[in-house]
Parts: sequence; C-alpha cells; structure tokens
Amino acid sequence: NVVVGDSQFDYGWQGFMSVNLNNIPAGATITAVYLLFEGNSVVGSPFSNLGCMGVYRYNYGNLDPSDYYNDTPGGALWSFCSAGEVQARISRYGGDAAISAIQNSIGGTIQFRYQFNTESDKNSTDDIVTLFPVIRIEYTTP
Repeated sequence: NVVVGDSQFDYGWQGFMSVNLNNIPAGATITAVYLLFEGNSVVGSPFSNLGCMGVYRYNYGNLDPSDYYNDTPGGALWSFCSAGEVQARISRYGGDAAISAIQNSIGGTIQFRYQFNTESDKNSTDDIVTLFPVIRIEYTTP
C-alpha cells in the first residue's frame, strides 16, 4: 500500500512504489497504461487542505530519506484532486508520458512517488490517503 498526506504533527508523507516489468516480453509495444486503486481510505481532508495528489515517475533505487521531495514537482503522470477520484475505482489513463515511461523500463523496474502539491497544511490534524494501487499495462508483441 501507499500512504500520502500529512500527519497531525504536520509532517508531510510521500508514498513510493516499485513495479517489476520483467513479465512484459522484450520487443513489446506499450499501447496504454492505466492506474486504479483497488482499495483506499481517506482520513481528514487531504484534497481540500493539500491540493491535488500527483503520481510521478521517480527512480529512487533503494529508498532512503534523501528521496523525500520538499517542493512542488511538475510532470505528474496521473493527478487526483478529490477523494471521489481515488474512491471511484475507475481506471485512469496515463497518456503518452506514462506509456513512454513504461516502454523505456521494459525488462526492469519502474518506480513512482505519490505526493500532494502542499507538504503540510499546518493544521495539526491527519490528512492522509492510504491507497492500494494497481497499474494495468496493455501492449502488443511483434
């Protein structure tokens, strides 16, 4: 699972995820990439207080504290701006950037960071989303 938001102590939380792509045949052409959340829970008001949550390609290797990003990144592959969007369990198409990211990672692992636009709202309450993400990849083979 992935946890993202801010805590009652006003510490920002970012989520990280690795996806093994070794089962996609070499030479395959990625045609579509979708992200959905098989389950989730929302505590507090993260989307009202922290803005949109983005999912970014981010190669962190072995995760350590230096991988925490203290700014507002650009270039989200997916963006979710309400609790309803993550709770709908609807596949969200990733577009050309997600297709390219997966295509360039075939035979290895791709990694992602989940992050809200604002690190903390400084209101001393939990504003947290816990997600169970699933990435669906469609491809053709030669």
